[in-house]
Amino acid sequence: MKAIKPMIVLFIAVAFVIIMIPAVLVLPFSNDKTSGQLTEQLEKKGKNEGKEVAANEMSSVEVAVYRTSAKKIEKLPIESYLTGVVAAEMPADFEEEALKAQALTARTYIVNQLISESRLGLPDGADVSDTVMHQVYKNDDELKKQWGSDYKWKMQKIDKAIKETAGQILTYEGKPITATFFRPAMAIRRIPRTIGKLNSPI
Repeated sequence: MKAIKPMIVLFIAVAFVIIMIPAVLVLPFSNDKTSGQLTEQLEKKGKNEGKEVAANEMSSVEVAVYRTSAKKIEKLPIESYLTGVVAAEMPADFEEEALKAQALTARTYIVNQLISESRLGLPDGADVSDTVMHQVYKNDDELKKQWGSDYKWKMQKIDKAIKETAGQILTYEGKPITATFFRPAMAIRRIPRTIGKLNSPI
C-alpha cells in the first residue's frame, strides 16, 4: 500500500503539469473576443468593398455562347450566363456552399476564357459553346422545361449562389486560375497531363 501512494501522488503531479504548462504558455498570447470580432468585421468589410467594384465591372461583360443544337450565337450578360451554367452543371438540390463553389469555378473559367481569346472549334463571334467542350449551358426556357414545377425554387437557390459570389473569381498571383474539372467526378480536378502542360501549380 505504501508503494502505491507515492505513485498516485506522482501521477497527479504529472497530470497537473501536462495540463497546466500548455495553458500557461498559451494564455499570454490569446486575444480577447472583442479584438477577434473587430478583425473579422474589418476583413468582411474589405471583402465586400472589393466585391462591389468587381461586380459592377463584371455586370457589363457579355458572353457569346454558341448554341450547338440551334447553330446560332446567343449573347448574354456574364451573370445570366453563369446561372445557366451552374444550373446545367450541378443539381440545384446540392448544398448552398457547393453551388457557390460551382459559381466561383464557372465564373473563373469564363473570365479566363475571355482573357485568353482562345476560340478553337468555335464559329466567329463565339466565346464558348454550350457543351462540355467549355461549360454546359442551358437557357431559361430549357430549364423550365427540364425542371417543370420545381423551376421556381431551384432557380431561386442558384440565383442566390450567383449573387452571393457576384464578381468573385479564383486567382493565383493575381491571375485567374485554370478552373478545369470533369463532370462525372463532380469537382475532381483534371490531371494536368490530360489537358496539356500547365504553367501554374494550380
